[in-house]
Amino acid sequence: MNISNYITEYGPIAVFVLMYSNGVMSMPASEVVLAATGALVAAQYSPLFPLVLAAILGNVLGALTLYSVGRRIGRSWVGAVRNRVLATRIIPDFLVSIVLPDEATIEGLARVLSRRGAVWIGILRCFPVVRSIVSLPAGMVKMPMARFAIWSLLGISVWAGFWIEVGFLLQANWRLVGSRVSIALIIVLGIMVVGSGAYVSRRYRYSRAMTE
Repeated sequence: MNISNYITEYGPIAVFVLMYSNGVMSMPASEVVLAATGALVAAQYSPLFPLVLAAILGNVLGALTLYSVGRRIGRSWVGAVRNRVLATRIIPDFLVSIVLPDEATIEGLARVLSRRGAVWIGILRCFPVVRSIVSLPAGMVKMPMARFAIWSLLGISVWAGFWIEVGFLLQANWRLVGSRVSIALIIVLGIMVVGSGAYVSRRYRYSRAMTE
């Protein structure tokens, strides 16, 4: 049974479960669930509002679950893993710092997220691949939960509205456009990641130069 059949059979419950799973584990792909939902609405198999509400609520609760996991793990876990990886001398230090930042970088990230960086939570909710996993670092730096929830709700609502509209307008043909949109968003995300990596690398080299 495919996703469309699940949604047709179980309605909002299926959408809620699928989007909750996406919020926690990034699976199944949210754009597939949402576009299939829009296509079913267009075919008059299901009413719109309960499905939209189930999609948004399920994804927000999934995001809060992953946020809670990150908050429980905390920064000490990152520091311990970072030290073990650095001790192996297998991976260059600057690459380790991109994936596992030091305490100073985490502290800076915490300040940004707690003050004005919450908007990035909403923005990243509109990009495939990272839209779910972003909850983890937000929890690890203890970003205020209310702010996290609000910006997650905004970003998830935009994302859900867009893909449901795509499915509604294109119905069975949504995959033709959907794949191109996803690729374009991944390219934009890649540019953002490369830029962020370059910034972290420069920051790392600067901090090492200051300590030597």
